[in-house]
Amino acid sequence: MSLLSVRETWTVTTSPLVSDSAELRKARGAFFTPAPVARYITDWGIHHAADRVLEPSCGEAAFLLSAVDRLQRLGASPADMRLDGVELHESSAATARTLLADVDVTADISTGDFFEVTPTGAYDAVIGNPPYVRYQDFTGESRARSREAALRAGVSLS
Repeated sequence: MSLLSVRETWTVTTSPLVSDSAELRKARGAFFTPAPVARYITDWGIHHAADRVLEPSCGEAAFLLSAVDRLQRLGASPADMRLDGVELHESSAATARTLLADVDVTADISTGDFFEVTPTGAYDAVIGNPPYVRYQDFTGESRARSREAALRAGVSLS
C-alpha cells in the first residue's frame, strides 16, 4: 500500500479526528496539508538519505509521511530514518504515530506546544505547515510562548 493510500484510508475511515469539530480545529490553527503540497516541500527540503527531519506541528504527519517517501527514494531504509514531530493535539499525534507505524517507521512524535521545545540544532530539515491562527484570536500563554521563541531567534513580532 502506498503512503498516500495509507493516509487517505486512515483519514477517511478510522481517524479519531472524526469527532474533532471544525471550530476546534480552527481555534488551534489546524490545517491538514494535502499530500502533493507536502511532497513538493519535502522534496525541496530533504537532500540526503541520512537527513534528520523535524515537523514542528505535525498534525496527522503529512510531511513526515512525505519524508519517508523522500528518504526511501534517496536510499534510506525505514530503520535508519530519524524523524521527529511535535503536535499540540493528542488525537492528531496518535494518528501520526499510527500512520507512520503502518509504513513500518518509528518516529518520535511528542504531544505538546512546539514553543516549549528547546531548540537543539540537531535537524537537517525542518518541514511543515504552520498553524494558521487569526492574530486577534492568538492570545494568552500560547501567544506569549511564541513571542518568546521568536525573540530568542532574533525576530520581533508586532
